[in-house]
Amino acid sequence: MIISSHNTVGLRIVRAVSKELPKAVNMAYFDSSFHATIPEHIKTYPIDPEIAKKNKLRKYGFHGISYAFITKAVADHLGKDAKDTNIIALHLGSGASACAIKGGKSLDTSYVISKRIAKSLTLTDIEWA
Repeated sequence: MIISSHNTVGLRIVRAVSKELPKAVNMAYFDSSFHATIPEHIKTYPIDPEIAKKNKLRKYGFHGISYAFITKAVADHLGKDAKDTNIIALHLGSGASACAIKGGKSLDTSYVISKRIAKSLTLTDIEWA
């Protein structure tokens, strides 16, 4: 299972709301779901397919909530529908990634399983030229 650094805080909120409002319906949107549209040939790593399938190794992508917002904001700014929007977008924050968005949907993302990328960068993590 892949767990984003935000999930722990989100789960605490869900539990607190469930305690205070036991009859309320909770819904969750996982930011990796934006990348569900990445085509098979792109989300598959160039490794033995049997090993990849057995271990569920593929691109999942993160920062999807950010990319969904960026896509809508750019489409609105350009006066287009999101489905007519093709952009390369960047998410720069406590994690960083790039995403190719075609027709308003994720085509590819640079954010993959990586210890170096998955955490916030500090100045000591950067190799200064």
